[in-house]
Amino acid sequence: MMIPLVPSDHPNQHLRKLGAQYDPDLPISFAFGLVGLQRGWKAGSETWKRNWNACMNCEYDRHIGSRVTTLATWQQLCAKVGIKDSVKSINQCKKALARVHVNIVDVLDSWDSDTTPIRFKNKKALAVYTKSNQKFFRRDIAKQDKVLRPTFNMRTPVAPSVLSGVSPPVSPPRHPNKHLRELGVSYDPELPISGAFGLIARQRGWKQCSKTWKKSWNACMNAEYDRLIGYSVANLATWQELCAKVGIKDSFTSINQCKKALVRVHVNLVDLLDCWNSDNIPTRFKSKKALAIYTEANNKFFGRHIAKQDKVLRVLLRKLL
Repeated sequence: MMIPLVPSDHPNQHLRKLGAQYDPDLPISFAFGLVGLQRGWKAGSETWKRNWNACMNCEYDRHIGSRVTTLATWQQLCAKVGIKDSVKSINQCKKALARVHVNIVDVLDSWDSDTTPIRFKNKKALAVYTKSNQKFFRRDIAKQDKVLRPTFNMRTPVAPSVLSGVSPPVSPPRHPNKHLRELGVSYDPELPISGAFGLIARQRGWKQCSKTWKKSWNACMNAEYDRLIGYSVANLATWQELCAKVGIKDSFTSINQCKKALVRVHVNLVDLLDCWNSDNIPTRFKSKKALAIYTEANNKFFGRHIAKQDKVLRVLLRKLL
């Protein structure tokens, strides 16, 4: 009989100290999330923050910080965030990275995969995403590091001055999401739906995962799903677009073909809705376990009763119900 292999030590020094088993399919934030859940750390608590910072600092040093003076490291970083230009010096890399808005934790998560982290169109959208998902990186480390300084534009956006003699401001357009519109949220096309919800939740002081937060979150995500997908679920074109949005490039001529292809894909539905009106593709996980950990760690759930009734959601969320 074969002797079971002993789990390998985790390459992240902090997770190794915590006794975390190494699963190459789990990105670093998910591996940390699993340890946090096992130990009962509440997201955002002092214990959670201390261990999160230690974990992310170790992961950054492992991949980037330990070889920050080499051009190859900068070129690899550019490639990881989707910069396809040929850069031949560190200064060229810095200039290219200064124009890119990405979350560093997402970069670390995708480092050992073919996934490209979400690139945001502006600092505001990135800031909302970072705060909503608690994907922070220690500011004191970022200010001192050669890579992190250009990658993280840490200047606070300054509100435009109110000038006399200018035309009165135009009222912002109504939000296309029915629930956010009812809450009086102004529409910013640069903000993904989860970011827009996170903004209004903070403004109203809703504690994450409280009853009020959950009720409003479910209403918001259900409204967004219905707006983008649910209203036309009987159309082949909707299924074809859905396949394209999750990165399936094959050409399908029937809904059944689309369903069979989607069954093999592990994506988070909230991420899918966030990416719908952009060129980004949601993270595709290698296993149901990795997707489940990510979903729970980031509170990116979808209403269970809705999922059981809907044809698309039964396919996408079949293992999380």
